[in-house]
Amino acid sequence: MGFLSNVGDFEKFNLKEMFSKIGKDPERLLYGSADPLSTGMWNKALGTDNEAIVDQWGGASKDTYGKAEASGIDTKNGHQMHQAARVVAGLIAGNYGAQQAGIGGGGGTEGGQGGGMPMPQNQQQQTSQQPDANAQLLESRRKLEEALMQQKMAASGKTPDFQGNYYG
Repeated sequence: MGFLSNVGDFEKFNLKEMFSKIGKDPERLLYGSADPLSTGMWNKALGTDNEAIVDQWGGASKDTYGKAEASGIDTKNGHQMHQAARVVAGLIAGNYGAQQAGIGGGGGTEGGQGGGMPMPQNQQQQTSQQPDANAQLLESRRKLEEALMQQKMAASGKTPDFQGNYYG
């Protein structure tokens, strides 16, 4: 069979499997038990033994691949498509996160969906901001040392001179 045919066969099986899992316990959708992490937490909390409907990225769960292979369905091409979707989702999420953290991203496109590769002007902007970050770090260290010195003075009951020597 061809690539798209294999993908289509696997996706049909995946959808049937998802609906089968939902049909066994439809209430789980109300409290968010779909991916492996939330399903595991809700299974412990409620004493149930549900299987994850999807993987952590929303694709086919691990047990679905095994069941599909046992049914004679070629999962290789479907798995490749799910991996590609994870990569794209990861790039978009990483790019968004980088933009929110103010460390670049954007890739030169509107809306920040350029795949996480910063353009040269973003790289220049980051390097020009680096001295500011170093200066802030040094200032924070100076303030911390000053606060520790004041604590030390208060504990000793002595008075320092302008050079930090203690008298008293």
